[in-house]
Amino acid sequence: MSKDISPAIQDFHRARNQAKLQQIVARLTGKPSDLLSYEEVRRKLKARASGTRTLKTIPLDAIVGSVGRYNDFTRTFLPRQDSDKERWARV
Repeated sequence: MSKDISPAIQDFHRARNQAKLQQIVARLTGKPSDLLSYEEVRRKLKARASGTRTLKTIPLDAIVGSVGRYNDFTRTFLPRQDSDKERWARV
């Protein structure tokens, strides 16, 4: 990569390449790399929202879905869309 590319952009490109590799491995092994849609899971499980809200610590590797933007990341939260490059660099 060119020396004038910011380290954050370089990190983004590495993460995108890793996401692509994960997708290939997922296809070969049958192990999913996609995040699931929270709403879809909720519907299939026929879950209803409870009246109480609590904060819980959840291990990152236990997260398999997202309320929003679940198509934009792998299950290991690597970026799937090149369009996220600038946002990634700002964070």
